[in-house]
Amino acid sequence: MKFKNNEKFSVSGIEIDEDRIRFNKKEILFEDLELKQYHHHFMIFSREDNYKNRMLYYLKDKDAVILFSVLKTIIKDEHLRTKEISDRTVSGT
Repeated sequence: MKFKNNEKFSVSGIEIDEDRIRFNKKEILFEDLELKQYHHHFMIFSREDNYKNRMLYYLKDKDAVILFSVLKTIIKDEHLRTKEISDRTVSGT
């Protein structure tokens, strides 16, 4: 898989890089990325800046279902990575 190899790729007009997504000259870091799922569409947006958003329709936008699944996995992995880092103990010498 390209993502696991840190290769840039694009799905449904969203460019996915090693630590962020890009669309319409906007960027959202994975740590700031959120998804909101609705019946016929979903929203990609930044927690920090609501103006960085994109709506995709499952039936209208090519590969939207695949993109949703990829982004959901990225967000889950990012949360696990962040939790692992925050759970580490700092040892003093």
